Amino acid sequence: MAGCSVENSGRHSHDVFIAYKRDPDKAVAHKIAEALEEDQLTVLADWKDEAIPPGTLTIESIAQCIRQSAKTLVVLSPHSINSNWVLFELMEAIENSKNSNILTLRLVLCNVEKHHINFVQCGMLAEVPHFKLDFSDVDWSQNLLKFIKGEVSLSNILSAGSGLAHGLVFSHYVGFLSYVLPVLEEKIKESDIFKEYGLSFSKKYYLLLPGTCEILDNLESCDAETKARIEKVGDIKFTVEHCDKKRNFTLTIYKITKQLETYYFIADSPHVLKAICQLDELEKADKRFQIARFYYVLNQVVNHAENKGCFDIVRIILYNDNCGETLQSALFECIRDDVPTQVLQELSIDTDRWKPPMYRLMSTVPNDVEYDATISFLKEEKRDSEVANQILQYLEQKKMKVYMPTQKSGLRLHLPSAKWHIFVLSQASLYNNEVKAQCFGTLYQSFDENVLKVLPVLVGIEPEKVPRVIKCVTLVKANESNYCQQLLNTMKGGNIKMEQALPAGDVATGLAWAKVINYLKITLLKKTKNELDLRGRIQACLNKNNVECGCIYKLFSIATHSCIAEPDLVTKANKTSESEHCRIDYVDKLEPVFANTGGQVDRPFFLHMYKYTNIESGWSVCFIAEYSTSHNCLHHMAYQYSFAGLTKDDMVIQGQHIVDLVPHILNHSTVKAKYGDMTDLFKFIYYNDEIESLMSAIRRHIKGESRLINAS
Repeated sequence: MAGCSVENSGRHSHDVFIAYKRDPDKAVAHKIAEALEEDQLTVLADWKDEAIPPGTLTIESIAQCIRQSAKTLVVLSPHSINSNWVLFELMEAIENSKNSNILTLRLVLCNVEKHHINFVQCGMLAEVPHFKLDFSDVDWSQNLLKFIKGEVSLSNILSAGSGLAHGLVFSHYVGFLSYVLPVLEEKIKESDIFKEYGLSFSKKYYLLLPGTCEILDNLESCDAETKARIEKVGDIKFTVEHCDKKRNFTLTIYKITKQLETYYFIADSPHVLKAICQLDELEKADKRFQIARFYYVLNQVVNHAENKGCFDIVRIILYNDNCGETLQSALFECIRDDVPTQVLQELSIDTDRWKPPMYRLMSTVPNDVEYDATISFLKEEKRDSEVANQILQYLEQKKMKVYMPTQKSGLRLHLPSAKWHIFVLSQASLYNNEVKAQCFGTLYQSFDENVLKVLPVLVGIEPEKVPRVIKCVTLVKANESNYCQQLLNTMKGGNIKMEQALPAGDVATGLAWAKVINYLKITLLKKTKNELDLRGRIQACLNKNNVECGCIYKLFSIATHSCIAEPDLVTKANKTSESEHCRIDYVDKLEPVFANTGGQVDRPFFLHMYKYTNIESGWSVCFIAEYSTSHNCLHHMAYQYSFAGLTKDDMVIQGQHIVDLVPHILNHSTVKAKYGDMTDLFKFIYYNDEIESLMSAIRRHIKGESRLINAS
């Protein structure tokens, strides 16, 4: 390939693979290939002998072609945008890009406009370069060559990724719900309000998920139409240790009144939803799809069979604030169902009338849905067929209209319209051309409609064997005794009582974004009530404590290879042989900044100052530090919450990924423009705690930041 100028690095046998709709766009693909080959580029396409060798599975050959090619060119036309095969090739190219950290995918638009194709306008696909093909342009081939030869690193793309919601759920669970839910009933019963109004006080915890992800700072409000009014009537307060800091929890008690009915409750909106909302502004993060993932993962976590202290305590309420549905109305109906009053006995609920929870977030609910569910499976596999028939019988008993292909009809690549599409996936079906293409294609049609409606059921395989793009939805294992009930609850939005570990997937992405948007943006950039910025807060702390050695104007976030957050930073640092030569002392906490966090008004955010002293020379410097709560979350998932499905090895890998990802997010031009520049205000102290001491790691980083030391 002497004439090749596509970045190849010897890792690929070909320069370009062309994906297209086989019959209607074949002439277009051939013309593109001829132009590329005239410039000495090597091209793979399905008509090439080496692309699909005789006797090999077509779908595996295509995947191999994508891996062997430096670039994948997907031709999008009026024919191909609804092709399951082309969508499969597009998704494989995205997977390949993630593995290589180079965006290998390129889109060629032929007789279509990008804004007409919904699925290329969200997430990573929104950033994929596209080329408008016009054969009437005499320079089309030269312009196409320039387009293909351009390189785009994934580091230049601000992508939330499919793991965003998963990480956000565990961030909220480990940092908040895991402390609150196990003691909720006890704390409620201790309150004076419960003692007086116990019969009207719900013991559930209500989590409000607005479709816009624009969470309210205070739930006090009134619905102008129904006159339902929410008022704050009290607080429940308690304190716990969280990552070397005392964390004060305040649960606000509200009452909701509508006509002559009044109920008392505790509710908020997860503060982490701000990450989805603000990411949507930054990079079109397919907000409705992300909140769908958040809803289902959170449901599984808080209602997991092993999570006994939390099961059936949370009520997750989706409401469409974008289309006029109010939180007062959604809350009132849910609370009235939960509180044991005479009203409950008079209610009659039609259990046969239902719609998927995500349909609540759509401005218009499709009225042409043909089935409640479809079931796709590999008929040649006996166990797959048995599972498919079990699901069919169960759902039909529940009065659902289900489509499942018969032996005669065979597998349809284009499924009829349905609220949900269930795929029975085994090792054999994942290697089957039609099943895999159908599953991938249907999943991307979900992306196109921005509605989550694909449900994989795993038969004899573990979640880690499933392609990453499928892991963004709820996975159900057929070997669980209640898997059919899990399916039904997922479809209807009820509690999902999982019995086996969840697929952890990519947690680091959500944890990194939560750290930036929900924490660093507040604690590093927000001013105190006295209008002090971070520098002013540090200087005030130095002056208050009569410290003259100066301080590094930066927050150090301590992250260990083991992801362990010690209960006392000072004790851990000084408990080493190096303490003969240097020591760490605690100075004080900085003046806090305050922020409203989804129902908790004026939550304080503290930073803590420490002093490093070289005993031999007497030289000292102060610094701001704390253990990384993101890594602490990973440690809890791997060691404390076995149902989280995170292995210890993967914990280490994802911990390293967070260390790389947070600075990348902070350094991105879009983030700087939106929030401000935090790059010089934050740094990880990441070290392998099996071979290096905390004191050594702190000393190493302090020496590297000497230019930021300012004497008072």
